[in-house]
Amino acid sequence: MTTFDPRDIIAEVEDLIRTMPDLAYGWNEPASLDWLGRVKAILSLPQLGVFTEAHVAIMQASSDDSWRGKTSIQVLLSQVRHALRMQTIGPLAVAVNKGMVFDYFDSLKKIIEEARTDILIVDPYMDAEFVPRYLPFVSKATAIRLLASKHVSRLAPAAALFAQQNQATIEVRRASSMHDRFVFVDGKRGFQSGSSFHQGGVNSPTTLTEITDTFSAVRTIYEDMWSGSQAVN
Repeated sequence: MTTFDPRDIIAEVEDLIRTMPDLAYGWNEPASLDWLGRVKAILSLPQLGVFTEAHVAIMQASSDDSWRGKTSIQVLLSQVRHALRMQTIGPLAVAVNKGMVFDYFDSLKKIIEEARTDILIVDPYMDAEFVPRYLPFVSKATAIRLLASKHVSRLAPAAALFAQQNQATIEVRRASSMHDRFVFVDGKRGFQSGSSFHQGGVNSPTTLTEITDTFSAVRTIYEDMWSGSQAVN
């Protein structure tokens, strides 16, 4: 039995998550079928121990029970990624030096691309520039929630126009007081940025760090803040 390096499997799984077809549409196009073939090749590896679940999910994704199959595949890919990360390289952590603005952009873009159902982005200084810079990378079926405080009057109109043009679901809310910057992906993963999203790598070094042990508590704090914040039209 051939055993593959877990780091190589992680790289392939993370690319599969980033390129997953939109859950809201059929997966019968050639590109989607090719993607499913890649999924089957990876999840069938004996060392992962998910062959049976993967086989059922792929069959469902190609049948009348496609929604259950699609979401099962999403869960299995996330499960494999987390398990292998814990065994090898650990949680995502990116250090960005001063001036490395593209490295910061590219790292945050890859996180945003992972969302499939819901993404909550928290940054007191988020403004209109954030919209064209990052929102085009959010998948179409994903509900976008933006929580800011300082520049909401500029952020909200840009978000509304983006939503209108791209048939996206976006809600902007104003928080009365907050300091840190976070991205919460599908309620399953959370990342903290050392700088505001528009300043990453511009004037000083910064980091993007996955939240692990405190994820549940931090997510609850910001979900409660979202629930108690003022919606902006």
